[in-house]
Amino acid sequence: MFPEIDRQAILEIVEDEEKTDKIMALLDEAAKREKQRRLELQAKGIERARQKGTTLGRPRLPLPRDFPNIYRRYKSKEITAQHAQKLCNMSANTFYRVIHEFEEKSK
Repeated sequence: MFPEIDRQAILEIVEDEEKTDKIMALLDEAAKREKQRRLELQAKGIERARQKGTTLGRPRLPLPRDFPNIYRRYKSKEITAQHAQKLCNMSANTFYRVIHEFEEKSK
């Protein structure tokens, strides 16, 4: 709904509860349609960007050069996961996602 429109202000102008409610309902419906239109335009824009090959979202940082060595040390239990995460400067979730991707790529 339009936040700047006050029901009481409309009621003072129209001086009829029923008409005020109808006006508010119309404004509410117009706001819903506008929101839906914006969402559709946004979806079309995202689709066009994907078709052009534009990468959406935050760009990924490259892996450290010595990631294969860190991975090997982590898998052989020379270092803990937390230590490997610090060496790679990654959060735990990112580290495990990268490990999974690295293992999938190595297959």
